[in-house]
This record gives sequence, structure tokens and C-alpha cells, in this order.
Amino acid sequence: MDKAKRAYILSLWPILDKKRKFLFMPIAKSATRAISRLLLKDRIIHFKSGIDKHKEAFNSYSDEELEVLFSFAIVRNPWDRLVSFFFYMLKEKPEILGTKDFKTFVMGKLAEEGTRQDEHLYTQHSRLYYKGEPLVEFFGRFESIKKDWAFIARKIGAPAVLPVYGASRHKNFQSYYDQDTIAVVNDLYRDDIEAFGYSFE
Repeated sequence: MDKAKRAYILSLWPILDKKRKFLFMPIAKSATRAISRLLLKDRIIHFKSGIDKHKEAFNSYSDEELEVLFSFAIVRNPWDRLVSFFFYMLKEKPEILGTKDFKTFVMGKLAEEGTRQDEHLYTQHSRLYYKGEPLVEFFGRFESIKKDWAFIARKIGAPAVLPVYGASRHKNFQSYYDQDTIAVVNDLYRDDIEAFGYSFE
């Protein structure tokens, strides 16, 4: 593993395992908190518990160890993920949205400022690929989280049932969109859509 790739992975704050059995690349609004704050909270090394401690733990892995370590991420349909983000922020930090109306947010702030304005809006592709190659061995899907987590759990020796944590309350994501807002997400999250095979339907 070259130094640039190693530095890039560290910059994304991967979640590490005290038992050294996995590396988890977190994606906001894709079951990350259920995994890190509930199910594996006593087992993980997270940068929020100390940047120096996290960096030291990451640097304790050789390049060879990082190459063979089981790594995973959970990805989510970008149209669905955006609705989840909106309703989460509406409850927790409404000032970030600037509006209580989903379409107004998408056609205004999101379309104008793009996906880099908040970490919850970052594209998944930008955090899971490096020079066109995936950074993780296994991509679980939020849409099939029970099955995919059961596979991950067997690999890392974790409980097979993933609890629900921090889920926002809203209707089916498709009901919040029209052709204009569908197009904005399609444009901004094109890399996610193509890399992970998502569609609005």
C-alpha cells in the first residue's frame, strides 16, 4: 500500500477494531451509529474518542496487514439517504437546512452549495474509492442490512442482529421527490449511482 493511499484512508477516519479483525469505513445515515454507538461501542477505536489514540492505532498496522484486513462499508440509495439526512437535520440542526421544505432545500441550498457543505452529504464514492479502486472488501447495503450485517457479523465475530438507532421518521423516500429534485440528486450523486447500481425506482 503506497503512502498516499494510506494517508487518504486515515483522513477518512476509519473505525478500527481493538481485536484487529476489521476496518469499517463509516458513511453518514447508513447504519453507522447503530454499529459504532450500540452494537460494537466497547470494541471500536473511533477518532471521536481521541484523535491521537486513533492515529496511533491505525499506524500500528503494517501495509501488509491493512491489505488483508477485512474491511467493509454500508452504502445507501442516495435519494433515500438524502431524505433521511433532511429529516434528521430538521429535528437536530434545522438551521443547517435553512428551510422546513424538502424541495426548497434540494433546489436551493443543495443545488447551489453541493455535497461538501456537510459530512452527511458527502458522496459515498468519494469516501469508498481511491483512484478508481474500492477501499473496502465488502459493500453492505442499507436496503438489505439484515442479510448483509449477518454476513459481516460472521466475519468479525459480532452479534448477528443489528439494532435500530437514530432512524428519522418519514414516509417512503420516493414520495418527497418530483422530476426536478430527482434530477438534482442524479447529478450530484452520479458517482454513487453508477458505482453501487442505484436508481430512483
